[in-house]
Amino acid sequence: FGSRGSGVAERSPQAPACNEHCLSERSADEGLLSAMVLAAVPVAKLFWLGVRQAARPISNMAVKFAADHPMFQEACVTASRLVPSQRVNIPREQAVQIGCQLLGESVVFGLSGGVLAWEYSRSKEVEKNRIIEATGMLRQELAMQMEEMRMRVDQAEKAADRARAASEASAEAIRQQLAIMREEQSRSRRAPGAS
Repeated sequence: FGSRGSGVAERSPQAPACNEHCLSERSADEGLLSAMVLAAVPVAKLFWLGVRQAARPISNMAVKFAADHPMFQEACVTASRLVPSQRVNIPREQAVQIGCQLLGESVVFGLSGGVLAWEYSRSKEVEKNRIIEATGMLRQELAMQMEEMRMRVDQAEKAADRARAASEASAEAIRQQLAIMREEQSRSRRAPGAS
């Protein structure tokens, strides 16, 4: 914010300026949080840094608008009176500076949190789609395996039918040969002098 040279340009005479100190304290805390949470993932670090960098200009615009707006100034003064403190009243300029700092932090936090929530929901949707795709592939593979098993069962049944038919034909041939042999044997017993 202010420490980067992008201070508030035009202020009304009644609006106190948010000094560089009230807006520059956040960079150390944000950097530490980002480094701790995303130390192992460089791509995520770059993404998070990009989100914070994109949120800062939006925060600057909100702070500039709010600092010049009398209703915001009155809200800051009223809020400062509601907060218990050692002092009876915080000066108006200091209350507006604290309000500007809080607004800037809220905008950065809100945008960062919104992007984080969006990314989380998007990743869940991607994961859900992967699961659906994997399930579909498994079902398709299972259907192919079932069809292959049906074909094998059909082939086995046909082979069994052929084998049954062949064995029945073979058994019938053996019965016929046995019948012929019995008939010849009974003939040979009837004609004792023929041999």
